[in-house]
Amino acid sequence: MDYDEPGGRQLDIKLIKRVATGERIGTLFFQSGGPGEALTASLPKLYDRFPAAVRERFDLVGFDQRGVGESTAVQCFPSAADEDRFLSSMAAGFPVGRKQEQAFQKGWAHFAKLCAERNPTLLAHVSTANAARDLDRMRQAVGESKINYYGLSYGTFLGATYANLFPSNVRSMVLDAVLEPVAYTTGRGNEGERLGAALRLREDEERLRTLNTFLDLCGAAGRERCAFAAGASTRHKYSKLMARLAKGPIRLGEQMFTRASAVAAVGGALDVLKPIPGYVDHGWPQAAELLQGLWQARETPAAARPRPRSASGAAAVEERYAGIEQGGAVICSEIDRPADPASYRRQADWAARRSGDFGRLAAWKLAPCATWQPMDSDRYTGPWNRRTSAPILIMSSTLDPSDPYRNARILTRQLANARLLTINGIGHGVIQNKSSCAEAHESAYLINGTLPTKGTTCKQDHKPFQ
Repeated sequence: MDYDEPGGRQLDIKLIKRVATGERIGTLFFQSGGPGEALTASLPKLYDRFPAAVRERFDLVGFDQRGVGESTAVQCFPSAADEDRFLSSMAAGFPVGRKQEQAFQKGWAHFAKLCAERNPTLLAHVSTANAARDLDRMRQAVGESKINYYGLSYGTFLGATYANLFPSNVRSMVLDAVLEPVAYTTGRGNEGERLGAALRLREDEERLRTLNTFLDLCGAAGRERCAFAAGASTRHKYSKLMARLAKGPIRLGEQMFTRASAVAAVGGALDVLKPIPGYVDHGWPQAAELLQGLWQARETPAAARPRPRSASGAAAVEERYAGIEQGGAVICSEIDRPADPASYRRQADWAARRSGDFGRLAAWKLAPCATWQPMDSDRYTGPWNRRTSAPILIMSSTLDPSDPYRNARILTRQLANARLLTINGIGHGVIQNKSSCAEAHESAYLINGTLPTKGTTCKQDHKPFQ
């Protein structure tokens, strides 16, 4: 558990492998978003998204990083039902008004206290730096002299961390949809004291830009291809819907939507142009359907909350579950953030002037970290320019609502030995938004070490609403 005490308490890391279908080169390790995603469950759903040439030549290995999933995991409640009850008491998306803000901060402070009480040792050792050290142990365990690695979203931060902790151990590394490490961990200047990581990464601005693109393309596509379309008035239609939601929640089927929860749901659906069966069930078409459903629904005078899963008996049975705390524990253990809970309202007000409701969403996103303890003393905050034994391939779309393209350009400059492949398109990650052109470059790089020429650009295979 603690690399400073190798003879001390140990932890388990769960892995899953799909063997190469042809003549094997080696093992390709994969880590995707979050943190907090259990790759032992996700890799089978994403396996076919890897190029056939890569699947032919590499064993693909996914793993639940420490603190997550089926590995030794962080759990803050006795059961999923207990966590559901807690979450149902919290404002969805972001709090609105002083009363909700105070309850939001009080609730997350209680959550942090519970987590510390139930995980007194593990929380101090779940940083990405320690996950990178685990990854190097996995490399050794499968008999590889150097690592092959594909990181998506948060997985790019794990990759960049590994590359700088073990620069001589890299054979190939693809970083897809970049989480920029300086903005994420510390910020620049005194940003870490003033702003949460989501605002430092400027994901709120990019999500707003993506929303406006979504609305414009929806309007141009028409109702046959985009359910929310209203021609040139589609942005205005969205504004009118948000104004209605600001007056009170709207029931859609069994679910109640506030303005904040609707913004969060639509914002999350902007990452993928088309759903990925079994992995991501919401994309641009589903975002349009949600908005149109809310548009056609009637207002509901009183809010209702989602019904939590029930627990049998007077006390919940202790059970293993994958909760939100698993990703939160990793993030809160390694990022600088404002410690004053009151600062999050000020951040939200400032960010709302920059990017509207997405600013509020980003400002409150990491409020759970405000009182979180402890930090991991082994966290890694740079330098980021150690020269690796092989060049690193970075891929990014020009309009990524979660990890802006600008962050890929910054990381390309930060790393000592990297090449950027630009995808002229929309969405979060090549593996989630197909580009045959990018996949061909990815395959050539992973198999032969051949980088695309500097300045290479690719198109996506699919256009929105087509």
